[in-house]
Amino acid sequence: PLQRDRLDRLAGLRIGELAAVARQEDQGDAYIAQQAAIALQRRFALPFATLVFGFLVMPLFMSRAQFSRSGGGVVGLVATIAYYGLVQLGDGLIQRDLVGVALGAWLPNLAMAGIGVGLFARLASKTAFGRESDRPQTRVPRRVRRAEARGELRTRRFALARYIASRFVQVAALCFGVLLVAYLLVDLLDRLQWLFRYGATAGEIVRFYLARIPLLASRVVPMALLVATALTVSLVAAQGELMGMRACGIPAPRALRPVLLICAAVAPLFFLLNNEVVPRTNA
Repeated sequence: PLQRDRLDRLAGLRIGELAAVARQEDQGDAYIAQQAAIALQRRFALPFATLVFGFLVMPLFMSRAQFSRSGGGVVGLVATIAYYGLVQLGDGLIQRDLVGVALGAWLPNLAMAGIGVGLFARLASKTAFGRESDRPQTRVPRRVRRAEARGELRTRRFALARYIASRFVQVAALCFGVLLVAYLLVDLLDRLQWLFRYGATAGEIVRFYLARIPLLASRVVPMALLVATALTVSLVAAQGELMGMRACGIPAPRALRPVLLICAAVAPLFFLLNNEVVPRTNA
């Protein structure tokens, strides 16, 4: 029967089991222990990346001189490539013992968060970004204040947030579906020779990919959120809606806050997928 080596079996271990393997100090298990420590840190770093992506893309896109529908997709793909390039860089630094396991695994998140903070600070100094002093100082009519006190405007209060959230959820679902199908086709083409060489039947191939889809989905989720965030911001900006929000005294960070909140809500769900479902299907 086919046997998996210890390195392959790491993907099927849960957090507690990974931590136990990472604590092994035997010389013969030093490499396995290091890989287990890296995998353990990644189990926490990848879900946190969903929040970092939501925080990064808005200032990254709004720092552009011109808005366009395609611009958001380009920005999202470039940021995705940069993130996974930093993942490879972190692995290389760990392998050469230039940084610790924790710093190497969290390096992409730290770098992206630092870029986001810098861009936010730069955009916050611009009038077009929508500071408090840029909001029109208009008096609220008395009848509006009375209606708000009676709760008549409560259903309209979150209309903008619901609109932005629904746009983002639609775009994110589309991005996730497209990227998952593309990832699945690439993986299938890469494994066709291996599947035919060992005479896998159609039923076995279906069973194999039913167990493999959660792993592919876990790799696609951060990328889909990043591209969806960039596309949502670009669509809102290209259609003039973002400018209309600013004209009404609503700054861009406040208008796009639902996007960040949804990314934050996805993080714990992604953590459960990555640490409960994926290890079982890998095993």
